[in-house]
Amino acid sequence: MCLNEITVDAVEKFKVDLVQQCSKATVNRHLALLRHILNKKGFKANNPVSNARLFREENTRIRWLNVEEEQALLAVTPEPYRTFCRVALYTGCRRSELLSARWDQIDWNRNVLVLPTSKNGKPKVVELSSVVVACLKHIPRRIGEDLIFHDCGNVSHRFPEWVKDAELTGIVSFHTLRHTFASRLVMAGVDLLTVQSLGGWRDLAMVQRYAPLAPAHRREAIEALARGETLQRSGTHTGTKPQEASQTDSAGSL
Repeated sequence: MCLNEITVDAVEKFKVDLVQQCSKATVNRHLALLRHILNKKGFKANNPVSNARLFREENTRIRWLNVEEEQALLAVTPEPYRTFCRVALYTGCRRSELLSARWDQIDWNRNVLVLPTSKNGKPKVVELSSVVVACLKHIPRRIGEDLIFHDCGNVSHRFPEWVKDAELTGIVSFHTLRHTFASRLVMAGVDLLTVQSLGGWRDLAMVQRYAPLAPAHRREAIEALARGETLQRSGTHTGTKPQEASQTDSAGSL
């Protein structure tokens, strides 16, 4: 398609077709990039993308994988992409971070991967669990190759076919692995500040959307408050013996 053939109708068709494969937020990013390119090509005064309405992004809806979906996805994902996806899920790293990660950035004594820069422009220390360490130690190392995942550059392009083969429903992209990382941490009772630190999010607001995924943890927290009230009433908190507290209550009721 030539530049002069990109009309408002063509943009709308592109938008509708793409949203069948990607999230609304991703489609909006594609449209923003296309608008920028057309502006650079001299279409700023009459840019067809400027007349296209962006999708309303539903940031509160999170798609994450349960254990069965994870197993189904990895079962149809060939190596070395299987290891790449598994490491992404269990570290919460972005695709770009893993693709640029080098062997000399791993501290095997502390089991951490130290990335000099991340999306927010700051150094990032990635904690490596036993699962991730085992994955990394099974990757064949080539002499003279510094990158850990030097042959996984087209993972995003192939990811949709593995999702289809695994018969996963809903919109599942490579970024879903990062959502899964955060969601599972929250559901395991990990506080949001720790989740923010582990995932390298810029601020706490970025992880607030995962908070509703921890109803059991929220219930436990409120029950902890109730237990504290119970202890106080029993006299344990103040050092008063329960028996004495009971006698005092009895006397007060007479």
